[in-house]
Amino acid sequence: MLKARLKNGILAAAVLVSLLFLAPAWMYLLIVLTVCTLAMLEFYQMLEKANIPSFRFVGIAAALLLNLSVWGVAKYAWNSEVELAVLFAVIAAIFLRQLSQKHNRKPFETVSGTLLGVLYIGFLLSFLTRIMMFDGLFNGQWLLFYLLVIIKVSDSGAYFAGTNLGRHKMAPRLSPKKTWEGFAGGMAAGLLASLALYYYRGGDFDVVRMELSDAIMLGLLLPGAGVLGDLFESLCKRAAGIKDSSAGMKGLGGLMDLADSVLPATPILYLWARFFLVAPGSI
Repeated sequence: MLKARLKNGILAAAVLVSLLFLAPAWMYLLIVLTVCTLAMLEFYQMLEKANIPSFRFVGIAAALLLNLSVWGVAKYAWNSEVELAVLFAVIAAIFLRQLSQKHNRKPFETVSGTLLGVLYIGFLLSFLTRIMMFDGLFNGQWLLFYLLVIIKVSDSGAYFAGTNLGRHKMAPRLSPKKTWEGFAGGMAAGLLASLALYYYRGGDFDVVRMELSDAIMLGLLLPGAGVLGDLFESLCKRAAGIKDSSAGMKGLGGLMDLADSVLPATPILYLWARFFLVAPGSI
């Protein structure tokens, strides 16, 4: 299992980094929409296994429209209110779809489950595009690379520390294998990764410039958010009675198993960059 995990993890990382720095803008958008679709399918399959009905096709279409609206606002300078209009249309479409059903005995669960998929995956995933198109140009590769490296290094640090040193259970009800030792190892690994990239880039990530204090804070906040995302997905999988979100690659699980820690961390990095970081050359 460990050998397969390492092999497939390295392969996935190599492909991801290659696409991140070499793919043109249109291919990046296609990848995001594909990932969004597959992750949404996995999520709605989990709901189905938990006996929670949903409007999966409405939800998937809504998530894709939400991501397309973010892309349009960033790349083509559409009116930013387009995103709010799409969100309103999404909610209205789900409500209308529910009202058209005559024999659904779980209307609350159906509407809530469908909306949760749109917000949990579609909305959070849209922050990847917000980072990549940070200033309206397709040049957020290093900032997005920074995010992915911190999260995945943190995940690996937590796995190895938990496997070799883990003694005290962190959240046995949600994830029996997670330990406080693994949590500490993941936080330490994420912080070291943040500092390493900060010094490697001299604080310059093309679209924004970091100070050492930013690297320290983000090196703690992003792995912490990743843990919360991991625990939330564990909660969803436990409710569905499954181990992995899908078969996926051996040792890595499904797409949501790979993205669970990235999703909640992405908005944190974007908002931190917007509120606290400045463009290179402005200081």
